[in-house]
Amino acid sequence: MIFFTFALGGCTGHTALQTLADRNDIQLDTLKVREHQIRVLQNHSASESNVLTIYFGGDGRPWREGEPASNPDGRGVLAAELAIKDPRLAFYLGRPCYHRADIPPECKPEMWTSHRYSSEIVKLMAGAVSELLHRESAEYAELIGFSGGGVLALLIAAQLDAVTRVSTIAANLDTEAWVGYHELLPLTGSLNPADSLHSPTQFEQVHLTGTLDKVVPARTIANFRNRHPEAVYLEVEGFDHRCCWLEHWPSILDHINRDIESLRVSPTLPPAAPGDR
Repeated sequence: MIFFTFALGGCTGHTALQTLADRNDIQLDTLKVREHQIRVLQNHSASESNVLTIYFGGDGRPWREGEPASNPDGRGVLAAELAIKDPRLAFYLGRPCYHRADIPPECKPEMWTSHRYSSEIVKLMAGAVSELLHRESAEYAELIGFSGGGVLALLIAAQLDAVTRVSTIAANLDTEAWVGYHELLPLTGSLNPADSLHSPTQFEQVHLTGTLDKVVPARTIANFRNRHPEAVYLEVEGFDHRCCWLEHWPSILDHINRDIESLRVSPTLPPAAPGDR
């Protein structure tokens, strides 16, 4: 059973997400799911829709100098920045144990290392999505995930009938191939979307990759592409794992939302408008 409570503030401390929120005059919420506290950021958009847009961030820094990190946060919060730039009402959902100044006892290192995409993490995050939908009186959700957040977005969507579309950015869609490419430790307690996701999915899929991405090269998602030919795959010329998604995000969103079927046939995005550069 999952219990939810919302509280303003809480979990205060100097984290990258708190700094971003302060810089943009945003009050962070805390969502309690079972014993875990999940950070929630909402952008300033006043738009109303029956579809809620929810962003998920990357893996941060699970390891440091060959050992599980004592705190999994990385230096950046790109997915939260993307949520802020989204013209629609959008939320960023942190993961359990992320964006915490002090890591509590219920947070175990496997939650951000070997089990970072485990069924337990997916269930917790799916519950958080459901509660956000209820709180905002929205019927459907569109999930957007950056890097490892894209993996979670897909796995969460597979558990929720309310999800209409999943968009991923530079996501390691086949975690086994990705681990093998980088010769990393196996994600023994995690789910792999390439193996666990049924095809076709009940939700739309849009997957964005950069042609210069060395963190998640296009070759590592080949197996996923073969298993999910119904998805839209867009390779963006000159982009790498982090550059230049934020600068061009409003333009990219506009093209995806305006004519997704044409992108399915011709998977290229036109140059960004000068104002988006």
